[in-house]
Amino acid sequence: MRTISIFLFFLFSTCIFAQDGSLDTSFGDNGILELNLTSLLGATPLNVFNHNIVELPDGSYILYGSYNINSTSGNSLFIIKVNSSGELVNTFGNNGVVTLDTPSQGLFHSQKIWVKSNQKILLSNHDFISGVDVYYITQLNTDGSLDTSFGTNGRIYPFSGTTLVRAELTIDDKLIVAKGKTIAEGTGLQFKKYLQNGQIDSSFGTNGVSNASFANDALLIRDFKL
Repeated sequence: MRTISIFLFFLFSTCIFAQDGSLDTSFGDNGILELNLTSLLGATPLNVFNHNIVELPDGSYILYGSYNINSTSGNSLFIIKVNSSGELVNTFGNNGVVTLDTPSQGLFHSQKIWVKSNQKILLSNHDFISGVDVYYITQLNTDGSLDTSFGTNGRIYPFSGTTLVRAELTIDDKLIVAKGKTIAEGTGLQFKKYLQNGQIDSSFGTNGVSNASFANDALLIRDFKL
């Protein structure tokens, strides 16, 4: 089993550790992989926000974050795929790199990444659209292209008006998204469940929506029974 550590500057540095805690020298340069974001993105990032990494069953890795190139430009996503040795996977995106603009091209942050059993990739984000916080999830194909068959043109927008949102992928590749309700909504939690294609699961709750009157945050257990 490998352990992963990430250091994110203008160089994206990833360290892979063996099970005993020593550097796994088979990965990158003696266990350390440095990726030059300026070279990979074609511009020098002013800011790099958040970063996530997930290991695929074949031992490859997907690195995920967001960036902007100046204080007035909108933020963009970057997704980078490397193989088990730390080499860029040139069949993914543009020589291993995918960049995506956000719906508003405004201030937003990348959140979480999942890989489904069919190897398609889900990305969750918060955006700020027309003065409203919006939470949305994007699906990519295995080659890094936008999967327009998912949701509406590749995205679903479960909730807006709140930053308190959690999402989890179920063992059968469905999505459960939970948000903390406002006082005007009656407080508590609201859950939505989505099918593998990004459409609402009408068999869940009432037309795919369930409400619960407790707490302000959600911890979703692994079997996702409510």
